Amino acid sequence: MVNYVDKRVLFGVAVVALLVVGYVGYMALNQQEPDNGEEPNGDGTPILATIAGKILDDSGNPMQGVTVKIGSFTTTTDASGAFSVEVSEGDYVVEVSKTNYSKGVKTISVTESTEYEADFTLKLISTGGGEGKVLRVITRHGADIMLVAEDMFLDSDYAKEHEIVNIEWLPIADSLWIETISRSGDVDVAWGGGPDLFDIILDSGLLAPLEGEGVEAILAGIPEDIGGSETRRIVDGEVYWAGAAISSFGFTINTQLLDFYDLPEPALVDLEIFDVTGRSVRKIIDHRPTQPGRHSFAWNGRNDRGQLVAPGIYFLELSAGSDRRIQRMVLLR
Repeated sequence: MVNYVDKRVLFGVAVVALLVVGYVGYMALNQQEPDNGEEPNGDGTPILATIAGKILDDSGNPMQGVTVKIGSFTTTTDASGAFSVEVSEGDYVVEVSKTNYSKGVKTISVTESTEYEADFTLKLISTGGGEGKVLRVITRHGADIMLVAEDMFLDSDYAKEHEIVNIEWLPIADSLWIETISRSGDVDVAWGGGPDLFDIILDSGLLAPLEGEGVEAILAGIPEDIGGSETRRIVDGEVYWAGAAISSFGFTINTQLLDFYDLPEPALVDLEIFDVTGRSVRKIIDHRPTQPGRHSFAWNGRNDRGQLVAPGIYFLELSAGSDRRIQRMVLLR
């Protein structure tokens, strides 16, 4: 039987926190935010969307009877492994679970009336025999880094000594970490959040200090800062989070380690909207490390001061590393 780690505290660990960013594609969603009480769709109707998906096991077979929680809604998958829930505008955490399988978690931001996809593959973690523990890890890293880290950790002496046989990943957007940790109550490790996010969690009283044999030895091998950014937070003599020297704190890259594991090299991303005179209207993304893959964003038609801008032609500029692209947009009201 597989037992979950019985400590219900959150350790702020950023060890081996590789931040990998490949070339990023962005879709400009030209959604307006209504003014003076108008409904979001602009035609007098509220935003209603569908979150739907299919859940498979790690052999590719559809899973029936999986519990799916989306906000206050709960449903189960049918014989084809499918589910569908209608939701209104907002941010949602999609959680799927079934006994003896790893849990799945995704975050979805509903900004328009369309269908949002939430597919999952659940791993069998118990077949009724053997003993071990499952580590629940909240992270904002991409799947490529998670898989490398999982293989390395489960093969380590530490995992074997503490009988940890599996990692249950919770890939959650940073804006929902506190809500997820508070609601779940059984997150064991936070990984790859970065100094600012870990400090916010610490201020919320959700971090426990790092304790145990070997902690001091590990910290002794990590410089106290990287490029001026602190690698640990010490309060009253206790360490609450730490970041390894080989991590990418947004500006440092260990290219040798990336090459060794065949991972893409990071690129910092900027995304900004300009008017026809070349004046900056809205800074959407400011020099932020971003995970590989296709991403989307929503612009509500307001400038950096929160004011609605006039209808017309605007330009979206994307910079990712040395690459720079500009896309023309038309804002309608």
